[in-house]
Amino acid sequence: MVSSPLILVVFASLVLGGMGVACLMRRSFVLGLPIFCSLLMVVLYAFAVFGQLDLGFFVSCFFLVMTIPLIGYSLLFSAHREEHRTHIANATVLVFLAFAMLTLLINSGREVVSWDDFNHWATAVKEMLYTDSLASSSTSRVLFTRNNPSATIMFRYFFSRLAGGYSEFVQFASLQLLMYAFLMPLFAQIKTNTLKFYALIAGVPTILLLFQSSQHLSAFGLLGIDILMGLQFAFLLWVVMSPAPEYTVFFKGFLSALMGCSLIIQKDIGLGLVAITVGLLLLQIVCNRKSAYQSERIKGLLIQTVCLLAGAAIAYGSWQWYWMLHA
Repeated sequence: MVSSPLILVVFASLVLGGMGVACLMRRSFVLGLPIFCSLLMVVLYAFAVFGQLDLGFFVSCFFLVMTIPLIGYSLLFSAHREEHRTHIANATVLVFLAFAMLTLLINSGREVVSWDDFNHWATAVKEMLYTDSLASSSTSRVLFTRNNPSATIMFRYFFSRLAGGYSEFVQFASLQLLMYAFLMPLFAQIKTNTLKFYALIAGVPTILLLFQSSQHLSAFGLLGIDILMGLQFAFLLWVVMSPAPEYTVFFKGFLSALMGCSLIIQKDIGLGLVAITVGLLLLQIVCNRKSAYQSERIKGLLIQTVCLLAGAAIAYGSWQWYWMLHA
């Protein structure tokens, strides 16, 4: 298959998923997209740990199919249809389209070139496609898997199956669009049809295009996840530190648990990133403890901290359990 239809498969799936989550949570597309990507990775991981990665793929596909009537109902018949139209039928979708076009431009003909990609990041997806299970058993050809459960591998596995099989273009394109998804909140506070908005649309893809000038050294030429984890960490900090009143305690608690889990199932360094976030939350609690007007805020920070630790603990414990069974 050529690159253009493949990028359409990945792009359309991410847009549908992002819009579907945005409709369910009554949030904007720029929030729904990274939440959907995180949920997809966590769901696939959860099924894979119990040896049901194939079922996880079909459950995820079913959700994507169901987003079509959900989005239609939300935009046309829901009591909140005006709100939904503001949230998802706007120019931010064009921003993600610009990212998709950038992805098509820089990845046509790109091939895996690094040692780590050959021995882990690309090979793991091939094994998953062949076995429909986590590539981490003692017979696996994949190296250093114990410290790298990497939900991103399952993310690329999902889009490889959706696109009809393994393709190196899909490996790079799906990973890069995943990174772009966590950049989308940059547009959350900027009104559309303004100079700042269009400057970001033009500027961010241009800067990213310049960064990929070296296929061998840039994030765009590799399948590693260090930069992605930095973006996920930034998204987590943005969520927990945001003073926006529309971000309820429940919403922040849910996202804290989701991102805590998502970071841990990427790489063991996620433990450190979660620990830093917990430290920042506790620091906020200490700084607010003497204020008589901050009791509700302290309660919310405590809930976020507990949710973050719970998500991280479940992810870490489940991976250690899986490894003990399949080492």
